[in-house]
Amino acid sequence: MGFFDTKRGGIGPLTKFALSAREDTVRKKTVVPFGYDRQSGFLSLAAGVLDWILTYPSRKHDVCIDIINQHLAFFPNYEQMGRNLDAVKRLQVMMTKPSFLVDLAYTFWRMADNERKRAPAYYPLDMNTLQLMSVTPLNETPPLNNILVAALAHRLNIPVTVHQIEFNKKIPLALHYGSKMQVGLTAANRIELELKSELYHPKLNQAEIFEPLVRDRVAMQTPITDALDVPSAGLVAEEVLAADKALLESFNDNLTALNDWVTRQSISRSQLVDLYIKGLNQPEKADPARPCGLEYGSQAFFERALENVQCFNGEKFTLSLGSDMDSDDKVVTQLLHGIARTVTIGDLNQDDIYVQEHSSALTMS
Repeated sequence: MGFFDTKRGGIGPLTKFALSAREDTVRKKTVVPFGYDRQSGFLSLAAGVLDWILTYPSRKHDVCIDIINQHLAFFPNYEQMGRNLDAVKRLQVMMTKPSFLVDLAYTFWRMADNERKRAPAYYPLDMNTLQLMSVTPLNETPPLNNILVAALAHRLNIPVTVHQIEFNKKIPLALHYGSKMQVGLTAANRIELELKSELYHPKLNQAEIFEPLVRDRVAMQTPITDALDVPSAGLVAEEVLAADKALLESFNDNLTALNDWVTRQSISRSQLVDLYIKGLNQPEKADPARPCGLEYGSQAFFERALENVQCFNGEKFTLSLGSDMDSDDKVVTQLLHGIARTVTIGDLNQDDIYVQEHSSALTMS
């Protein structure tokens, strides 16, 4: 018997409980703290994914197959557990092993990291993330962050919402990752995490199943890491720096071109405001492959890149304000920065930039 033994909190076998769940039954989710150590984040994410699968098991077959196959690569001793059952039921059998959740947390870390390495420009790292990942041993799980949440959500094509709670804001910031556009996708059938002070806790439909793990948490088994292709921290840092430098150089070029265009066209401040607002409204129509981190706004995205370039190796990088613009007009300067950011990340392009009926489009070089 595993951690779903009836001796623990009076909970019956998981298979009986999960099979009785109805997808048309709305359950009030409960936040379950999974600890305050470095591995609790991925543990929370793993609990959220399992809760989502077991509460709404229909159409989860492919996701379960993917999870099981990846999990067996790191923990082959699960191979015989429920191998003749369908994927959802096999996952339920695996869950009867006391260490399954902490083992799965490790598997999710590796899946997220592989996805990040597959598309590094889509998952830009900040300094803190890079440093934490670089010092994490191969057989341990690092702290979770939203970049890694996004990577796993996209890798598995699952809907994950992070509710970021800030002390000075009454309403949490809801950040959506993964399969956002599924028809009929409501908060009830999304995977939900609360994030406060860098700690993640899952909001669970079936909290009574997972709460015993908080009391009786066991150690992770030793994963198979021989085949892991892990680049050196120095190589990852070089890739991050190269991407961020390219981003900032593109921003400078776009800002200079915008400044020249505004000077030639004698564009008014109100026309720039209209163009700036147009850029803000474009992300909903933009390419879905927009980099992670833009959910906090483009200014924060570029500030992260600038901090990386300046702090990784002390290199100085100046963001150009244009040679001909009146530097005393701070409003115009801020508007030009905002428009240049939207152009650089692709939310606006050459054909989008019209500030009056007969104005010329900006020619970006």
